[in-house]
Formats: sequence, C-alpha cells, structure tokens
Amino acid sequence: MMTLAGVVLAMAAGRPATAATPLAPAAEPASEQRDFQAFFRQRFPDVPLDGFADGPYALDAAMRRQWQEIMQMPPYEFAVDEGKRLFETKFADGGSYAGCLPGGGVGTRQDYPYFDTKRAVVVTLPVAINECRQRHGEVPLDVETGPMASITAYLASTSRGKKTAVVVPDDPRARAALEAGRALFDDPHGPS
Repeated sequence: MMTLAGVVLAMAAGRPATAATPLAPAAEPASEQRDFQAFFRQRFPDVPLDGFADGPYALDAAMRRQWQEIMQMPPYEFAVDEGKRLFETKFADGGSYAGCLPGGGVGTRQDYPYFDTKRAVVVTLPVAINECRQRHGEVPLDVETGPMASITAYLASTSRGKKTAVVVPDDPRARAALEAGRALFDDPHGPS
C-alpha cells in the first residue's frame, strides 16, 4: 500500500507552492504537515485523510476496483515470502535480523525512517538492515534491489495498517536533515 508520501510523489506536479526554498528554512514541521494535508484535502475533498494511504487508488473508483482485484492475488507475494525466508535465516555467526532490529523487526516498518540523535543520522530500514548485517560480519546488501527489496517487502507486510510515525526531534541536526531532504525532493530531476 502506498503512503501519503507515495501520493505526494505521484502528484508532485500538483504540489503546493511554499515559501520554502533550498536557501530559506520552511515552516515548523507540524505546521508544514497541517498545510500539506490541507492542500490535498482541499484538492480532493471526497477523500478521507486515511484514504490517501491508498495513493491514486483513492482518487478513481475504476482504478480502486482494479487494484482490489489485483490484491486478491498480489503480484509481489513471492517477494514477501522470499523476504520472510531471508529475514529468518541465521547469519554465519548465529545472529539474526530479529536480534538487532527494534521489536525483532516484525511490525516495526512504520517506525522508519527516524533521526538517531546519538549519531546525528537519518536511519532508514535498509540502513538498519545493513548495519545489523555488518555487526554480524555479513556483507551489506544493495539497498534498492534483490534481497533487500524482499526483506523490506516482508517487514512492510508485517506492518500493514499501521501509520508511519515520522518524528522530527527538536534538534538542529534533525532539522538540517529535514531541510536537506526537502531540497532533494524540490530539486527537479528526471525527464521533463
């Protein structure tokens, strides 16, 4: 299922203009979130806020029906099964992903990304998976394809229905990371 972020990316051309630029700080995260939600609520008044989690399928009845039919036999289920097998496979030293991911990793996908205030870094789920692998003497995985995609698909499947919990700590380093992410998001790239 797509998150609100997925909707944002799908509708990037319709993103509301803000006073924020890569050179000027944006509003506080909480007020920016309210403004962001208000924009999409106004643009799509018939979609309940929770409905945006379904991405474009919340906007078009025919697309939604087609999506619901596809979900009867999801085409990605093989990756979820493979991810579960990989996640449960012990490392050479006997350790496991469950041993170094919060909550054993299962049902915690919505807690990523987060800002680690001790290290002053944004930790995504693939980063946490690779850090776990390295702690156990394993080679890091490519973060976008293959086994990583399967493991993260499995972990995401264990968090279905849970809302992503994005928290921006009251820490200037976290705010700087947020601004860097905003600049990347606002940077036009790709085919035009």
